Amino acid sequence: MKNWISVISLIAVSVLYFNCTNTVLEDLENNPTPPDVAKYNPHVKAVIDAHCINCHGDTNPSAGIVLSNYNDTRFQTETGNLLNSVNNDANPMPPSGLLPQWERDLFQQWVDDGYQEN
Repeated sequence: MKNWISVISLIAVSVLYFNCTNTVLEDLENNPTPPDVAKYNPHVKAVIDAHCINCHGDTNPSAGIVLSNYNDTRFQTETGNLLNSVNNDANPMPPSGLLPQWERDLFQQWVDDGYQEN
């Protein structure tokens, strides 16, 4: 009987350990540590390239908002277009839904850090 209790206890502890470990790893992947200083390249540009550039590139940009380079992205951020769009619950950009919070925070950090380019 003691052996069964030991085996069941070991299984329960193992399951809890590995489930918690996987959760922590997923959280780290989904919420990476923010950079000390957010820069357009590589940080902001990576988010733009992954979520925005298909609709807001140089050729026929949606709503006339171009995000294909540093100057255009900075302009759209300074005028409020970019930050308002990515944080708009009612009409988010991208249209598929709000970006993860850490990506939206990265845009704000870029502003706070002075729009550094590289």
